[in-house]
Order: sequence, then C-alpha cells, then structure tokens
Amino acid sequence: MRHKVLFCILILLILGLLFCIFAFSAQDGNQSADLSQQVSVWLAKALNPAYMRIAKENVQNEVIRFLSLPVRKTAHMGEFALLGALLMGAMLCLRLNMGLRMLLSFVVTLIFAMADEFHQTFITGRSGQVRDIFFDAAGAALGIVLVWVISLAVLYGIGCKRLKKAGRGARRKQNHALYRSAPPPN
Repeated sequence: MRHKVLFCILILLILGLLFCIFAFSAQDGNQSADLSQQVSVWLAKALNPAYMRIAKENVQNEVIRFLSLPVRKTAHMGEFALLGALLMGAMLCLRLNMGLRMLLSFVVTLIFAMADEFHQTFITGRSGQVRDIFFDAAGAALGIVLVWVISLAVLYGIGCKRLKKAGRGARRKQNHALYRSAPPPN
C-alpha cells in the first residue's frame, strides 16, 4: 500500500516538474536571457562580493556574461537530473529489475528532453538545440545514478540490520537450555 501512495506522490511531483520545465521553455528569448542574467549576477556577487563591488561596470558585465552559459547549461542539467531522479524513484515502486528501471527512467526523461527542445522551436527568440538534449541526458543520467546508489545504500543498510538480527536470533537459540545440553556439532 505504501508503494502505491509513494508512486502517486512521485507521479504528481513529476507532473509538477514537467509543468515547470515547459513553463520555463515557454518564456521568450528575452525573458529567458533576463532570468539567466539575474542568476549570473547573484552568482557573481555570491562567489566574490568584494571584487564585484570594486570592479568597473564593463568588467562586471564581462564576468556576468562569462557565467551566463554555465548557468543556463547547469539549469538544463539540474531540472532533468531532478526529473530523472523522480522517475527512477517512481520506477523503484514497480516490480521490475534494476536495469530496466534505469533504462525506462532514462528513455522517458530523454523523450521529455526532446519534446522540450521541440517546444522551444515555436517560441520567439528561442531555438531547440541538440546540444541541450545532451546536457539534459547527462543530467538525467546523473539523477538516475544518484537514486540508484542511494537505493543500494538503503538496501545494504536493511540487509545488514536483517543479518545482525538473524545472528542475534541464532545466538539466542544456542544459549537456550535445549541447545546447551546437545553435543556440539562436528
């Protein structure tokens, strides 16, 4: 029952994230550039506030322009890493082998990445770029692998607890009166 509830919550989160991704993609070129510039300004001031206070305006603009591309590509990777992670989480609720879960998560995320880039071709000042699909795919792979590693760590932790519990049960049986009177095994 808990798996079904978790699955439904993850699907709702995925749908919400897809809405956000397509809302960002629906921004025209100027709106998207302004948002990237705002993030770049914030990042430049956060990384080196003293330099950004004393630097000349043309130097500040150069720093902001330099940061703009990494900010945009990191945003692409980040949103699709989150999508891949959420899809992988949803796939963990299904009874499939791990390889198939990872493959399905990646393929579905890749389909959404291609749809997102196709959507951008209809927006003024935007263009769909194959290179962005590669950034999206890299982000998806990162998110999927992260969830896979976390799930392995959790399963390992659960397995260790079960082994310890089983070990304690075996020791209790050995200390029980009936077992103490029996001869030791050869």
